[in-house]
Amino acid sequence: MSRREIDNVMQQLEDHDLVALGRYGSWRKRDMLKLSAEMPVFRSLDDARLVLTQAMLCPRLAVLILRGSVTLDKIPRAQHNLILEHIANLLPRSHVVCLNLGEFVNIPQPVAKKLLSGLKHSFVGNLFLEWDTQPQWKAAAKEILKANKRKWGYRMQLADEDAWKLLEKGCNAWLQPTAMGRQYALAYSDGGLAARGKQNYTGSSAPDDGTRQCKRACKSKRCRGLSKRRLRCCLCTRDESGRCHHHRR
Repeated sequence: MSRREIDNVMQQLEDHDLVALGRYGSWRKRDMLKLSAEMPVFRSLDDARLVLTQAMLCPRLAVLILRGSVTLDKIPRAQHNLILEHIANLLPRSHVVCLNLGEFVNIPQPVAKKLLSGLKHSFVGNLFLEWDTQPQWKAAAKEILKANKRKWGYRMQLADEDAWKLLEKGCNAWLQPTAMGRQYALAYSDGGLAARGKQNYTGSSAPDDGTRQCKRACKSKRCRGLSKRRLRCCLCTRDESGRCHHHRR
């Protein structure tokens, strides 16, 4: 991919035009294609890090489809683990909920552990990653994914109309998004049980619904406080900590 094409993808991410980077075969309708862009075939480690950083830190991006064996084909195999490690470091600050990493060979144990740690502190509820010897890792990852599906960040993405247009069709990952999960997400995002002060779906007491006028924006860097135009806005924080009700939990 040329520098101009990479710059175009970077600009789309910066403008919050994309819900998905990388495409899945079931996304055939025109409106779905407008919400996504093809994942570049990277020619260097620096290009891969640059695009993946911008993508994973984009608050609108819900789906990232890397397909390692394809998009990283022109990068020396010895550097593939560096890209996985970079992704693991970005996961705790990302709003991606469906992550398709593709196929890899001989992932070292330290990198595999970093990926599990990153997943545990992320909103990823749908994942695909294959390599030759990984049954125990896959079982551990699936337990994390099940727990992540109860997090507010996962539910906010499923409740998003644009994100659901793509997620409803799947993203070629383990534990695909479901219609029932979407119902829970809509109940959560619309106030549902949380706004009425009852127990929310994770079993903890519900926070303030955040509908009153706010004094200042949440200071957390990964806060999904966005306006309808997808610009940064306040997510209601009157608390002296400076954090919104989600990040005070």
